Amino acid sequence: MILILFTIVILLLILIANVAEQQRQKAKLLFRVFITINSLLGIFAIGLAFLLFTKFPLPSTELPPPSVAATLAVTALGGAIILIPAARRWVSRWAPFRPDSPVHLTALMLSWYWLTWNLLTLFLIGGIQGMVDSATGYPITLFVLQAAGLVVIAFAGVGLFLRRSWSQVVLRLGLEKLQWQHLLISVIAVFALMAINFSISGIWLLINQKQAEDISQISNALLGSFDSFGSILLLAVLTGVSEEVLFRGALQPRLGIVLTSLLFASTHIQYAISPATLSVLIIGFVLGLLRRYFGTWTAVLTHFGYNFNLLLLGLLVSNVLELTG
Repeated sequence: MILILFTIVILLLILIANVAEQQRQKAKLLFRVFITINSLLGIFAIGLAFLLFTKFPLPSTELPPPSVAATLAVTALGGAIILIPAARRWVSRWAPFRPDSPVHLTALMLSWYWLTWNLLTLFLIGGIQGMVDSATGYPITLFVLQAAGLVVIAFAGVGLFLRRSWSQVVLRLGLEKLQWQHLLISVIAVFALMAINFSISGIWLLINQKQAEDISQISNALLGSFDSFGSILLLAVLTGVSEEVLFRGALQPRLGIVLTSLLFASTHIQYAISPATLSVLIIGFVLGLLRRYFGTWTAVLTHFGYNFNLLLLGLLVSNVLELTG
C-alpha cells in the first residue's frame, strides 16, 4: 500500500512537471510543492532533534537514532539548495541537465529524495545487523508491482502522451530496435561483471568474512521465495527491464553516468555500506557506458544476464549443499 501511495505521489509530481514544461506559469506550483516538502522535512528534523536533545519522555514510543534527524535535515537542506538556480547551473556543468527545465528539476529533486530515503531507511533498520535480524522474504507480487511502478515512472517522466509520442519516448529511452551485435556485447559484459563481482567478493571474504556472510544471509532471506528456475527467470527479467528503463533509459541522459550510478547503488539497500555496494556502483557505471554507446537494450540484456546467472548459480549451490548435507 505504501509503495502504491509513493508511486502515485511521484506520478503527480511528474505530471505537474511535464505540464509546466509547456506552460511555464505552472512552474510556480511545482516550486511551491517542493518548498512545502523541504519545509516539512526541516520542521520534522528540528522537532526530532529537540526530542532527542532534551530526552523528552514519550509514552510507549522509542525515538529513532540521531542519524535519522541528521538525514532529514540534510534532505531538507539539499532540497532547498537544488531549488536555487545557481545550484542547478552548477549541476549542468557536470551532467546533460537544463537548469530552467521543470522536468529536469523534478528528476533531480526526486533522485535526491530517493537517495536520502534509502540512507534514512538504512539508519532506521539499524545497519547490517538490523537487517540480519529483520530481513524477511519479499513476495513475488511485490517485485512485480515495484517493477511496474519503475517502468510507469520512467515512461511518464519523459512525457509519454504529454510532450512526446510513443515513438519519441522509445527513442528518448534508448529502446530502439535490438541488433544481434547488442546480444554479443551483452554476453561479454555479463562475464566481465561476474568476474568483477567474484574478485571483490573474494577479497571481501579475506578481509571481513563476518560482514560478507551477514550480507549473504540478508540476500538469501529477502529472495527466499525465488527458489525455482522460473521464479529466478522472472526476477531477472523484472529487475533487468525496470531498473534499466528507469535509471539508464530515463535518468542517465539528464543526470549523467556518475550520478545515476550512485543513485542505482543506493537503491540496493540490502548491501548497506559494504564492498557489495562498491560492486553495484561499478556495475552501474558499466551499464551506463553500455547505455551510452550501444543503447538501453544492451544494458537491459546485460543486467538480466548478470542477475540470472548469479541467482541460478546460488540456487545450484544451495541444492548441492542440501544434497550433500
